[in-house]
Amino acid sequence: MSFEALEAPFSSVEGLGCRNLLWGQRLVLDLFEYLQSGPAENTDIAGEKVSGVYPIGLTESSRIWRLTFERPFAVEYVTNQSG
Repeated sequence: MSFEALEAPFSSVEGLGCRNLLWGQRLVLDLFEYLQSGPAENTDIAGEKVSGVYPIGLTESSRIWRLTFERPFAVEYVTNQSG
């Protein structure tokens, strides 16, 4: 069995999160778009001052998608672990 990338409206979203992951008879994913949720600020990262950093999160302008898959037989949940 081969798998292909899912071409969807959220393919080009830079900040994408999964709010709900539910499974049983169906697999349901609620995906949401992270957007800038506050003003830019200065912060310390690993002892270095970094400017122009802003918080991101779910906002009123964020787009939300619900994907429902009938009877999944396998689920792989991968997070981006950098550092």
